Amino acid sequence: MLGLRSGFFRTFFYKVGLSGIGFFIAYLTTRYLGASGRGVYSNCTVYLGIYVSLFGAFGNYFSIATNRLGRSSKLVFQMNMSFITWLSLLTLLLTAVLFATKSLWQSHLSSALLVIGIVAPFALLVGFIQRTLNGLHEMERLNRSNTVQPFFFVILAALLVVCLQGVSENQKLVAILASWLVSYLCAAIYSIYLLKQASDVSFAPTAKSPIWREFLSYGTSLSVSNGIESFNTRIDFLLVGWMMSIKESAYYSNAIVVAEVINFIYITITQLTFAKVSSPNREESIRITERAFQLTGAACLAAGIAAIFIIPPIIPLVFGKDFARSVAPFEILVPGVILYGLFVILITFFTNQLGRSRIRIYIDFLGGIIKAACCVLLIPRHGLAGAAMGSLISYFVCCVIAIVIYVRLTERSPIHLFLPARYQRVQIQ
Repeated sequence: MLGLRSGFFRTFFYKVGLSGIGFFIAYLTTRYLGASGRGVYSNCTVYLGIYVSLFGAFGNYFSIATNRLGRSSKLVFQMNMSFITWLSLLTLLLTAVLFATKSLWQSHLSSALLVIGIVAPFALLVGFIQRTLNGLHEMERLNRSNTVQPFFFVILAALLVVCLQGVSENQKLVAILASWLVSYLCAAIYSIYLLKQASDVSFAPTAKSPIWREFLSYGTSLSVSNGIESFNTRIDFLLVGWMMSIKESAYYSNAIVVAEVINFIYITITQLTFAKVSSPNREESIRITERAFQLTGAACLAAGIAAIFIIPPIIPLVFGKDFARSVAPFEILVPGVILYGLFVILITFFTNQLGRSRIRIYIDFLGGIIKAACCVLLIPRHGLAGAAMGSLISYFVCCVIAIVIYVRLTERSPIHLFLPARYQRVQIQ
């Protein structure tokens, strides 16, 4: 198996804990802000996630450069810091321009964009450090870095729920978004501390580097891939907000949060296999990918079946009776989450072993188009369930295409992906 040692269990329980914290954050923000406020907060987290996904992609170069290409870790990280510095300055400049535009204060979403602009540089720094820790195989420190932001935020949010009552809905929303900012600031400081413990990399930016072109080429390709991935994974949520209302996006957001609780399974396996899949040994990479695919499928299927039977009656009890509207999309989203986990395992192999990040671009683009089309057609008739059906159809198509491509590129039978064999039981340290 995948070397189920203490490192695996620590990572696994960290991810379980993160999923639990995410669920508790959804509970606190829903109960405290109500459906409209929860919808605004959810949109903020989605847009920030897209930002970090787009530009944080450049941080993935560290693992490839140091583990596969033999580049100096100090040189690569200094270049990362230059990229973060310039991008952060540009982001803050754009935020200042938005702040000076009075018309932006006419809606909750507009004013929240200003908070995102301030949060973004800290979130980007955290993302880069986490990718660096992954490249250094510092799984324990990576787990801590992943945990600190939601941990601080849930504490601050809980304090607000207890101490800040009797104020307007707008004031509650501002307080929650301010706490969100503080949690990312704390995460950035702690992540810097963890990286300094793990390595002697320098945080001083460097303007001149012989590998800038290589860095920008790899990062741009992966950034485009991540942008299209975000389009594929979040267009259903965005269309719910655009075609229905901010309240409906809150109901759909909570369905997504609960369904994606089982994400900790494939995220754990992907995190542990990332460096090994990137290794020069292609045969070992294939074996690890196939075993990871099998474990992800079996574990996610078991967790998904349990969730569909257990979770539906709990949703309205936890979030309020209005959120019974989240149950139908949740039940449809769960199979989609399982398929997406299998898809990610294969995409990791295409990107980090074969260096063919364009495969993901093409599949995600097609999946996003299919999802958008299905949502536009199904939301008017079926509402939130229609958006979830669009998501499920898209992930099914993406997973099938990824399996076909894997079989063609490796010249192996698809049976290797679904049935374990003795030689695939590779130990991962």
